[in-house]
Order: sequence, then structure tokens, then C-alpha cells
Amino acid sequence: MKAIVLAAGYGTRMQPLSQHLPKPLMPVVGRPLLWHTITKLIGSKAAAVGVNCHHKAELLQGYVQSAGFGVPVLLSHEPAILGSGGGIGGFRDFLAGEDYCIVHNGDMLSSIYIDAAHEAYRRDMPLCAMVLHDAPGFNNVCIDEGGCVIDLRDIIRPAAPSRRLAYSGICFLRTDILRFIPPGQSDLILVLIEVIKKSAGNVRGIIAGQCAWRDVGTPASYLRAHRDILIDRQPLIDPACLPQAAVYTGRKTSIGTGADFAGFVSASDNCALGSGCRLENCVVWDGTDIAAGAVYKNAIIGPGWSVQVQEEV
Repeated sequence: MKAIVLAAGYGTRMQPLSQHLPKPLMPVVGRPLLWHTITKLIGSKAAAVGVNCHHKAELLQGYVQSAGFGVPVLLSHEPAILGSGGGIGGFRDFLAGEDYCIVHNGDMLSSIYIDAAHEAYRRDMPLCAMVLHDAPGFNNVCIDEGGCVIDLRDIIRPAAPSRRLAYSGICFLRTDILRFIPPGQSDLILVLIEVIKKSAGNVRGIIAGQCAWRDVGTPASYLRAHRDILIDRQPLIDPACLPQAAVYTGRKTSIGTGADFAGFVSASDNCALGSGCRLENCVVWDGTDIAAGAVYKNAIIGPGWSVQVQEEV
């Protein structure tokens, strides 16, 4: 099985953090978000991974070349963003000879067990199988009693009884869906709407059941993901990456005398947390020095800058 990670974007929702790094490289408990996604896919037997990119693509290129994932990782740079449909279409050569692939959004974390979803997909292998879960506020996928997806984003508005669930950001696609994806920019959801209109049975739902899930698209949701992981112990990342306590410190990170931590703190590699500083609900990026006596709360901090999150974390 080959996998595609949709990671191309303008970085708009992540401003001002995305001025410094593209979202896929932002550290989550010391590891880039993209690392968590790719290693999860590799653990589910992905033999190769394609990643589309746009914003600060050169940084992603450098990271992928140095990361050493153990399987081929192909970057598809989009000088002009192609959207979720066009982004998949950009991997036509990568998918040549494959019967199907898995697609994973690059801005979410979850405990969804991909192997179980993969097994469920292989039973029928519809053109598309969307992995769904119940997430109030995100439930905009309608399925009928047989598990067929009959509407997305309330575009079709079917009269038939349906259940509303949320798209997890994970789906399985038969590669012959590429004939429905036009050259250039397109939205996968609108492509699927056209497929549903032809035959709803071609798009089905795989219900993940109870799971941890977090969109990581804004500074506030990025910070909340760390609370989910470090305070609430939600299994959004590999348990092997979890520290014992609500404070994570990376390699070669020093902590000065009298430094005080409250809530959760994640400080990545090569940081210096000065004597007497106080951090509460903070994420500190690689190579950051926190001055002695400095006080931060609900903040993301990088070398020479900080972003205060106004929403309650």
C-alpha cells in the first residue's frame, strides 16, 4: 500500500506561526507533525509515502531528505496549490500500478487504528471509503443505514434518513478515482459529490468508533493538542513518544535553577530554560532560549519571538 499525506497549504490559519515554519514541521511533543503522520502510516505497512507541499516547501524538502524514514518519501511541490483533489491527482505517476492507496490529511492527529480501517476497506473496496467518527461541530458527512455516504457538506441534502458523522481526514481510494479528478486544481469533496450522484454505493463510510482526534490547524488548536496529549493523556501520538509527566524536554535542553512549570510544557531540542522562569501551558520550539525570570502562559515560543493564544487552553 502507498500513502499520500495532504500537506500543501498557504499557512493562513496558522499565522503567525507559519511565518517561521510550515505547519507539517511544527513540533508536537518534540517531533514534527509530519513525522507523527508518516511514522503512523509506515507502522500500518505503507511501503512508500507521497507528501504534497507549497508553503516553505524548501524546508520540507530538507527535512524529508534528512529524516531517514526507512521507506521512500516523495515530495510533490505545488507552485500553485491544487487543492485536495488536484493534490492527489499530482501523484498519478507515484500511484501507477497500484490498485488503491490511503490518503491522510496532514493537519490532524488521531488514535484511529489504520490497520482495522484497512481491513474493513479490503472487504468491498469501493471507489472511496471515508473513515468517519462522531465529532460534534464537525459532523457534516451523511451516511444511510447501509453505510453509503449520501451527502457531504450538506450539498445534496437527501430526503432519505441518514446519520451525520465527521470525516476523520483519512480515506482509502481506488486509484481509478483518478479518472474523475481533472488536471489542475480541484476539491476532493466536490469530486466525491459527483461520484455519489452517479452511485452512492461508490463512496462508503468506515466508522472508527470511539477515538481521540484533534484538528491541528490554528495556533489555539495546536496548543490544545498538547493539552490533550500531556494533560489528558489522549493517545494522539505513539505512546512511546509520551513523557511520564506533563512536561516534555528534548535533547540538549537545559533547565535553570528554580525554573517553574505549570499545566503542560513541551520544550523541544537545544532549548535553554533560564533560571527562575515560569512557563504554564507552553510549547517551546527548537533552539529557543527563555530568559531568566521570564513568564509565559498559553504561549508558543520560538527563537526571538512568542505567540500568545487568547483562547482558553
